[in-house]
Amino acid sequence: MTPTTQLSPAKALHPSAHAKLEEPILNLKPRAEQLTETFISTQADLPQAPTSPAPNSSSTPKETPYSILIILAALAGIFARWRALSKTSLWWDEGYSLWISQFSLKEIWRGVAADTSPPLYYFLLDGWIHLFGTSEFALRSMSALFETLSIPIFYLIARRVLQDKLAIAAAMWLYALSAFQAQYARDARFYAVLCFFALAAVYSLIEFMEMRSYVYFAALILCLDAGLYIHNMMLFYLLGIAVLWLVYPAKPNLRRRVLDGLLCALAVFFLFLPWLPNLLLQRKFVAQYFWVRRPSFRDLAQTINTISGLDNEYLSKFASHLIHLNLYPVQGFFLAACLLLLVLCGFAGIAQAIPPAAANYWRY
Repeated sequence: MTPTTQLSPAKALHPSAHAKLEEPILNLKPRAEQLTETFISTQADLPQAPTSPAPNSSSTPKETPYSILIILAALAGIFARWRALSKTSLWWDEGYSLWISQFSLKEIWRGVAADTSPPLYYFLLDGWIHLFGTSEFALRSMSALFETLSIPIFYLIARRVLQDKLAIAAAMWLYALSAFQAQYARDARFYAVLCFFALAAVYSLIEFMEMRSYVYFAALILCLDAGLYIHNMMLFYLLGIAVLWLVYPAKPNLRRRVLDGLLCALAVFFLFLPWLPNLLLQRKFVAQYFWVRRPSFRDLAQTINTISGLDNEYLSKFASHLIHLNLYPVQGFFLAACLLLLVLCGFAGIAQAIPPAAANYWRY
């Protein structure tokens, strides 16, 4: 076998060969520099794309006026709910609230069973009295507190449902200065507490539909049951909750919504079961002694208009004062016009709020 001869680096490549290899490389350098200068000049002549602003850099100044309007609405609502709490003495129903709340919880449960409402409000008022006393301000301050807490909940609902900042600000002002809400806040009765739990139930349902969080599902059940234990009128609110559950534009399809709703209804019914026998007795008692006559369609339309701020009786009297004509005989025209305006606003709001893609949720 012939041994392999290894060459040293010096012998492997002659210096003249190095020079021949380096010549092409040196000749390429001026050409590369020329191409680089040409590319840079070409890029400078091209139209520049608009640079995107930093996040929230331009949106914040535009949203500032609406944020100020919302904050001012909240402050105005707080002022309207807390002013003159002790200006008048207690009226009949407030006196009953004070009287029944001074008994033990067991006696309150048995006592209100013969009345027209459940016991939870009187349980809360009993603890409130032990903390703050029985003055007019102390008794009514619990209602004012719940009405104040309802303002941020209403804002959260408006922010979820409404897309336009101006619409959110307008909704906040309407709720903050609502005569009904201000009156409930200055009344030592259960209406303000009922309003709080009703709004909390609506917000919990919306968040559950959006996030599928079982924390909000449990909060929804508790708020609905709390409302039922506050006042029997919460039964009518359950119908509105059911409609909202079915039509709110969110990801769950109809089957999923129905199953979730049935599960929630069973849980609410189970927790309300201890009071259900008393509710049946109260229904018979109220029907005999307290209930109003059967309402007509005109009564329904009048109620809807008044709650919405379009009181047709007031508008007809105000118009009569302006033009010095008796418009009372044509008051039905104001009733129909106000109701039609509310219906048109409702349809316009629904068309604006529901995106086209949300129609697919009806599929199974």
